[in-house]
Amino acid sequence: IMGGRDLLAATFSLLCLLAYLRYLSVRRRPWLLLALLCYGLAVFCKPVAAPLPALLLLLDYRHTGAWRRCLWWAKAPFLVVTLLAVVLNTMTADPTVTATVPWSLRLLCVPWLVWHWARDFLLLAAPVPFHPWPAGEASMHLALLGLAGLGVFVALGIVAWRRRWESLWQALLACALGFAPAVLVVLEGKRSFMTGDRYGYFPLLALFAVVPCALIPLRGKPRIVGGVLLAGWMLASSVVAHGAVEVWRDGTTVWSRVLEVYPDEHEALVNRGSAYARTGRFDAAWRDYRRALEQRPRDRMLLGNVARLHLDRERPDEALVYLERYLAVGPEDVATYLGLGYAASQAGRHADALRWYREAERLEPGSPEVRAGRRLAMLAEGRRRLAANADDVEALMVLARLA
Repeated sequence: IMGGRDLLAATFSLLCLLAYLRYLSVRRRPWLLLALLCYGLAVFCKPVAAPLPALLLLLDYRHTGAWRRCLWWAKAPFLVVTLLAVVLNTMTADPTVTATVPWSLRLLCVPWLVWHWARDFLLLAAPVPFHPWPAGEASMHLALLGLAGLGVFVALGIVAWRRRWESLWQALLACALGFAPAVLVVLEGKRSFMTGDRYGYFPLLALFAVVPCALIPLRGKPRIVGGVLLAGWMLASSVVAHGAVEVWRDGTTVWSRVLEVYPDEHEALVNRGSAYARTGRFDAAWRDYRRALEQRPRDRMLLGNVARLHLDRERPDEALVYLERYLAVGPEDVATYLGLGYAASQAGRHADALRWYREAERLEPGSPEVRAGRRLAMLAEGRRRLAANADDVEALMVLARLA
């Protein structure tokens, strides 16, 4: 199953909530420390757990009945852990990958993204793990639609507040806090996909609470009818969720589902090709990579993937072609030269391999990997020359020095 970090984040988030509820009951600090530990593990697994401190504050309100009696001081360590997670996430981000979607567009589309997740969830839509960012006028239309949906959500919360339907407005607030990490999509400039999976599933727990809470103010037959409809909806959602398990079985099933909806999406083709390559289905991987190359022949990450694929297929000559293209479209680095040297050696072009290893040594003198690769290439080249001419004195001297 894909998404091991998702499962860990969800598990530690629930453990955090359980430990904090126990702390509210007994007021013993070990339970608070346990809740803090579980929260740290959850947020470092995935930043989707970031709204938990606000949800704990809402639990305080439910327990004490007044905001002024909430344990505000107890949330300070949680906020410190959140800041550490944000700093770590920023430091480990890949600085070489540039944004593919303007930040202004991302910010406008966040409300639509939230509305999209809620709509699919409530209407039991078939899951699509990722959605590409809309382009052109469609982005503005979707942004306006998202703002309209957000307005409906806020209006419902205001009505619940004014009519003192506490359970409903608290459930709506919890849901809004759960959707807060959607703003992190704005920071993910490296992706051309809206990463709705990692920021959308957490608030679904709160959405499960919104509908039952909406039934509390009702009386008599409306409540009974609403309860029956809710039970039917929950049963149907369970069936849909069970069907989604197959979609998330592995990388090939996830990206195949995306390609069913968006047949020519470049990143989906690249990711499914990589998933095929990891499982040894090289022909299928090459078909996806070839389609992606037709769309973006200068995509550096794709060129590197194709080169690795040809090395796995034991076609070093073809790997050399794509490695040279990879080097031409981006900055030079030691790993690329090492790859070129290895591919050239596998292709029997030992003189070329030595040339690439010298380039790698120029960038990183004294590297043990470069020295080992160059040594092997010199040995192979010396043996090749001796096989062609047994009296090659220079080759004999090279082999004697390396022996």
